[in-house]
Amino acid sequence: MLNIKELHNRWGGIMKKRLIFGGILWVLIIAIIAVVVGIYLLKNTNTKDFPITGLNLKTCSVQEPYQTQQQVQVNLQYTISDAHYSGGLSGLNWMTTGYVSIYNADTEPGTFIVDCNFRTLERTFTPQTRVYALPGETKTASCEADTNLGEDVEFTYIVTPGQKTITQTVTQYRTVEKPC
Repeated sequence: MLNIKELHNRWGGIMKKRLIFGGILWVLIIAIIAVVVGIYLLKNTNTKDFPITGLNLKTCSVQEPYQTQQQVQVNLQYTISDAHYSGGLSGLNWMTTGYVSIYNADTEPGTFIVDCNFRTLERTFTPQTRVYALPGETKTASCEADTNLGEDVEFTYIVTPGQKTITQTVTQYRTVEKPC
């Protein structure tokens, strides 16, 4: 006959073995279910969009803003302080001279191109000249045209300022794919 201590040792060992075996059995059942579900998803899912994960998530193309530094060319700032014309003899010719005074209002020096236009009833003269001005300096550009004494002359001009390079922050956009 078994005493209580032997009975307890025998049944305790059997119970421990059953608990360990039962835990292992549940882990195996869960692993088998996970494998079956994984195989099902791989066979029944289009993996074109997400080949690594095997998920077919719908995505949308979105324009996303971002900041970047960009170098750009800008015109030098200037003002016209005076513009007029006058005529006079130069040798045996009557010359009409146009004057354009340009004030460089920028922080950079630069060259200013002045396209003059002298128009009479019979002809048009379009001489061009350049002046270089330091910041805060006024320079006068002069253009000449060989006109006739007594002719009516119309004087116009166009100033093309020099340019400088500045760095500025600009917002640009890129297309990114995001889940909808």
